[in-house]
Amino acid sequence: MNMKFAAAIAVLAAFVSTSVLAQQKEAPAKEPAQKEEPAAPKATKADIQKVVDGIKADKAKTTQFCKLVKLQDDFTAAAEKKDEKKLEALDKEMQDGAKKLGADFEKYVMDSEMDEDASTVLDGLAKSCK
Repeated sequence: MNMKFAAAIAVLAAFVSTSVLAQQKEAPAKEPAQKEEPAAPKATKADIQKVVDGIKADKAKTTQFCKLVKLQDDFTAAAEKKDEKKLEALDKEMQDGAKKLGADFEKYVMDSEMDEDASTVLDGLAKSCK
């Protein structure tokens, strides 16, 4: 389960990155004086544990997290079928769902890299959804 969940997050991150790159190609070029955004934070086990504890403490957030786990499974299936329309719809739904889980969830789970220890903590919560 850990590898499947980590793979789903990796697929999501790759798809979101592709979406962002496509939008950047359409957007006007940045002026030279503007600086690039800093690299995504690296989530530690403690960061992820804090996020997981916050989700577990709130029944609505736990339910929302479990919906995200299901959406990630659907996303993985759509990616295997290369169903771009479905991927876009699921991506939007997952982004909206992630926002409902709070800024820390978005920052550490959606927008950062996790080491194996950190992903194990998140995987434990995902297993409780099954």
